[in-house]
Amino acid sequence: MTASYSSSPYFQFYFGNIENVISKKTDFLIDLNMELTESVLKMLKLNIHLTQTTHFEPIREADNDFRYKISPKKKSQFVIKEYMQVFNTDNRFVHGLSIIDLIFNMGPEALDYL
Repeated sequence: MTASYSSSPYFQFYFGNIENVISKKTDFLIDLNMELTESVLKMLKLNIHLTQTTHFEPIREADNDFRYKISPKKKSQFVIKEYMQVFNTDNRFVHGLSIIDLIFNMGPEALDYL
């Protein structure tokens, strides 16, 4: 991560948060994922409280049920506005990168791109 993003405009402001999370020893991947997600929400200044489900709800046709809307087997319908990426030397936007790319490159403006 440091090799790819250390020259990005907001790396020094946000990397410490991510490093703290990924340096912790966790017993389960879900714990790491939850901490990383909470850290990203804080960086985006989104006041969202995450909870884990206690039981499985059957699939329903609801606008807010996104469990099967995203799949690595399907092309995403989500389109992000292009932003400046520091490693982009040929002026072609690289799609499909993580939220960390957006945060390191756009900082406080990241939420405006989602």
